Formats: sequence, C-alpha cells, structure tokens
Amino acid sequence: MQFPRLPDWLIYAAVVAGLLIAAVGRQERADAPPAPPAAPQVASEALG
Repeated sequence: MQFPRLPDWLIYAAVVAGLLIAAVGRQERADAPPAPPAAPQVASEALG
C-alpha cells in the first residue's frame, strides 16, 4: 500500500503549529520582580 504524497506546505504548517503550541504551553508562570523606584525629577536649570 502506497500513501499519497502530502504537500510541503501542509507539513511545514503542521511543524510550525506544533512548535507554536509547545512554546505557548511551556511559558513560565513566574511573577515579574517589582519595578525600581522612579528617579527624582531634576530641574532643567540645574542641567545647564
């Protein structure tokens, strides 16, 4: 029994879809660190 040849675009689309599903499924669920404190505002006259 001989299988019909699949089109290349179908194989590539299946590979890309598999990689996308694997990448989204493996996302880390870690919280981001807190943001650093804001820098103080400096008056423009002090800069010269």
